[in-house]
Amino acid sequence: NGCSLRSSLTVWATRPLIDGAFLSLMSEPDPDLAKTAMEADLKILEGLLELRPDDSDLLMKALQGYTGYALLFLEDEHPKRAVKIYQRARNFGFRILAARDERFLSQDLNYRQFKSILPSLREKDLPAVYWTSNAWFASINIQKTPSSMANIPIAKEMMQWVLDRDPHFFYSGPLWFFGAYYASLPPMLGGSAVKSKEYFESALEKDGQHFIYGKYLYAKYFATQTLNRDLFLETLEDILNLPENEPDDLILINRVTHQTSVKLMEHVDVLF
Repeated sequence: NGCSLRSSLTVWATRPLIDGAFLSLMSEPDPDLAKTAMEADLKILEGLLELRPDDSDLLMKALQGYTGYALLFLEDEHPKRAVKIYQRARNFGFRILAARDERFLSQDLNYRQFKSILPSLREKDLPAVYWTSNAWFASINIQKTPSSMANIPIAKEMMQWVLDRDPHFFYSGPLWFFGAYYASLPPMLGGSAVKSKEYFESALEKDGQHFIYGKYLYAKYFATQTLNRDLFLETLEDILNLPENEPDDLILINRVTHQTSVKLMEHVDVLF
């Protein structure tokens, strides 16, 4: 009908602008400017999703966009708001995965039930699984309530699915994830400094030169949990020397990581 055609044409005409805006954002060296622009772009994106709610490309951008927004601009200063944004991102991710199995939209699957639907996924779903797991685990890590932590095995299983297929996806994202995962949990809940170190060292070897957010995780989680003050300071000081010839899609992430690393270093005497 006419309304459906107009909606399709609107999305078709706007999609290149959204694509260009997101590429421009990730290469923006001014975090304040990027934050303002990202907020506007995300609302435009949600408006387009009102017209095309099942558009996987738009859903993917919303998943990545809201995850990135919460990580870069909310998690440290506004953790309660970050939780809500991460959960919104996670829900966009499950809407993508529901194209494989509608049970991904269920809010009450247990671990065994969830694991049983993972085989429905395909290699092309890897980005959606990665970012959905990231968003979900980040919200759990902030909340740390019994009900939220009950979902840790499921979020972990999703990232394990990614790790098994491409450990170096998005600058070794799965390796950084598991490095932080095993460092952040106490041994009685499965934490392990030995495993954490293995994952972090693999990630550092492959992508530590440019992906300095990974080094930030190494200092924040591994160095603090092992009470290694020297490693903590050495890693953060290395971050403060921004990498040369950094990829365009890491410029914003690296600039924000630089800022958060300065703040984290100021707490060295409290942490150690």
